[in-house]
Amino acid sequence: MGQGITRRRLLVIGARWGSLGRHVVNEALPLGWDVRTAGINEEAWHIDVRESPEELFDAFDTDEPFDAVVCTAGINKGDSRMDFSGGLEEHMAVNFLGVMKVLWAWAAVWEGRMDDLPEGACPAFVAVSSNSAHVARSASLGYCASKAALSMGIRCAARRAGDGRLSIYGYEFGWLKDTPMSMDVEDRLSGGPRHRIPGDRTLDPGVAARLIMQGLEVPGPLNGCMIRIDGGEQ
Repeated sequence: MGQGITRRRLLVIGARWGSLGRHVVNEALPLGWDVRTAGINEEAWHIDVRESPEELFDAFDTDEPFDAVVCTAGINKGDSRMDFSGGLEEHMAVNFLGVMKVLWAWAAVWEGRMDDLPEGACPAFVAVSSNSAHVARSASLGYCASKAALSMGIRCAARRAGDGRLSIYGYEFGWLKDTPMSMDVEDRLSGGPRHRIPGDRTLDPGVAARLIMQGLEVPGPLNGCMIRIDGGEQ
């Protein structure tokens, strides 16, 4: 065991009650992870992904860096006009730039600490994107575009890290049932179709969280992957 590394530490960013992040916490604890939550709602640690990269670095630069980060932070506000009135910049600031800043800060903390890692250990950063990175939605320009940017940003970052010991990857889930974001979208759609998944094969967030934790239990091979799980939506 490397000096300064005593247990597996997991940071979940975006873990309000009922969210995918909260389900990740529930799955991680029985597996022995030392879990900390962060975000701008009822999480234990207040972190806003819109902060500067330097501020995020200072927050993460602790005696024991996080062995894994699961970042579910994101917004999904409808926009029906092809202009800047629908929050395009806000979606990009949170869903793309915010997550990439968190990744940069976490990776920078690890950059000078690789000698502390036990043999075979592989710190992991997991970004939660969306299948909306690929599925065009007429009233979700900002959300779809920002998730497409995030998915490509994670893949590019993973290529840079490919010759090191970090693992950077993510998931592109389809409709997650009964999360705060899903319920907000349902209210906005006022009875309109929520998705285009054949047979309404939507995903339970607890199952999605279990998949995330299974990936973290097997370090390394997922680097650079954006894993799409969406019931075949097109």
